[in-house]
Amino acid sequence: MVYKPTTIIIDDFTSRSLYLDTITTYDYYTLDGSSVDGYGDIDWSATTYHDNLGYYPNYGFDYFLSDTPYSSDVFTGVYGYDAYSYDYSEWISHNPSSELLPQHGDWVLDAFINQTDSDVEVILIDFDSSGGYMDSTQSNLLFSNIDDIIIDWLDQNNTPTITYVPVVVSASFGGLLPSVPQSFALDILADSFAVVVQSVPNVTQSGFSWGDVYSDVINVGAYNVDANNNSLHGNPVNPSVIDILANGYIEHPGWGNGWNFGTSFATPRVAAEITNFFVDAFDYINGIIRRD
Repeated sequence: MVYKPTTIIIDDFTSRSLYLDTITTYDYYTLDGSSVDGYGDIDWSATTYHDNLGYYPNYGFDYFLSDTPYSSDVFTGVYGYDAYSYDYSEWISHNPSSELLPQHGDWVLDAFINQTDSDVEVILIDFDSSGGYMDSTQSNLLFSNIDDIIIDWLDQNNTPTITYVPVVVSASFGGLLPSVPQSFALDILADSFAVVVQSVPNVTQSGFSWGDVYSDVINVGAYNVDANNNSLHGNPVNPSVIDILANGYIEHPGWGNGWNFGTSFATPRVAAEITNFFVDAFDYINGIIRRD
C-alpha cells in the first residue's frame, strides 16, 4: 500500500483551473433527468424533470448531458411498432461565474501550483460569487456536505494499492465568524486531522477569521509592503490571530492584473508548503512499508 496526500482548495474557479490530470473540481449543479423516446416520427418526444441540487464533479462545463442513459424502456408506438425511451442525466450549473475572465480561485490555484515541489492531487470545491460575496445557497450546501464531497472523491480515486489522505484545506476568504455549516465542516476536518489554512482580511478590509474561535486553524497574512513601505500583512479584528506571513503577490501571463495581490494568495502558498511536507513524509513512510 502507498499513501499519497491530497489538498482541498475552496474558491470560485473557471474551467481555466482544469488543466492538469491531478485536478478535480466539484461544482454546484442541478441534477435533472432528460427523457427521450420514440424513433424520430410523431411518437418522438423529449421531457425534462427536475431533481436535486448538489455538488458533483465538473468536467469543464456549466451544462453537460450524460453520454449514456441510466435506464431505458420499450413501448408500442401509434403505428403499432416498437418504440424506445432513454433516460439521461443532465447537470446544470447553479448561478455560474463568468468564464470570460479568470476568477479569484484561478489565481489562488496558480499560487498553490507555483509553490509545490511536485504534482499532487488537488480537489477544487467551487462556489460562485458576485461582487466579492459568496453565493449563500452554495456556501451552505458546500460546508454542510464537505464530508460527502471528500468521500466521493476518495471512492473514485483510491485503489487497492494507493490510499489518498486529505492533508490540508486552503480557504482564501473570510471576514465573518464561522456559520453553522462552516463550523460543521471545521469540526469534520479537525476530526480527520486535516490542516485548515485561511486568509485574514486584507488591509483595505476588516473582519474576523476562523482562528478567532478555532485554535487549530492557521491564519495567513501577506509579508509584502506597498510603495511607501507600509505593511500589507492584513487587517483582522484581532491582529494576534495571524499565525504566519507569506508572499501575497501572483503573476500569470495573459491574465492581466485581476486578482493578483492579497492575503488570498499568500494562503495557498502556505497550504502548498504543508503539502510539500506531507509529500516528503509519506515518501519516507512508503519507503519503510516497502522495505518491510
